[in-house]
Amino acid sequence: MGSVVSSRNYTAISLVSVLALVGCENSYQTPLRLGVQNWKPQSVSGPIEVRALPPAQRVMQDYEQWSNSQTVTKARVYSKTLRGPHQVDFRVQYVRGDTPAGAADNTFVLFTYKDPTDGQYQFEWEMVGRHNADFLKLDARTAEVWLEPFGMSDDGKMPRLQIVAVEGLEPLNVLVALPGKRPLETE
Repeated sequence: MGSVVSSRNYTAISLVSVLALVGCENSYQTPLRLGVQNWKPQSVSGPIEVRALPPAQRVMQDYEQWSNSQTVTKARVYSKTLRGPHQVDFRVQYVRGDTPAGAADNTFVLFTYKDPTDGQYQFEWEMVGRHNADFLKLDARTAEVWLEPFGMSDDGKMPRLQIVAVEGLEPLNVLVALPGKRPLETE
């Protein structure tokens, strides 16, 4: 009986210690590592399929068709090589919010990408913690990014795409493979 009580007390003390550490001013924040060769994230529950980003006016329809065309579970991401002169309205926001583990900072980056042949896209990147996001300012350089669409801009004119991987940035997250929406065929 004594060992059961001792293990419960140990578990409770361990849990309180972990929560205290996590809640302390973003002590859980992982620093960004730039210039890495292995920048492509892994996935859980299935493989990753990468396709070229279609023209802006077709992104949402294309992604819907892509998801509906198969029953296979996989992460579906678009790839685009971004060039500096086409990036406009670059903004960084730091937001502090309450979480179950305490107050936490989040870094949000938004910008418009104006492709001369494919149209305009709204790209967004976010990460827990307060980070310098200058690596996303393209200036004269190029960078490949992986993207997941998640809606339209507030004015309904541009697809919104979450940047889930950036060339040269160590991946801090994993992609989640989702099942395709194609109904199983009955015989």
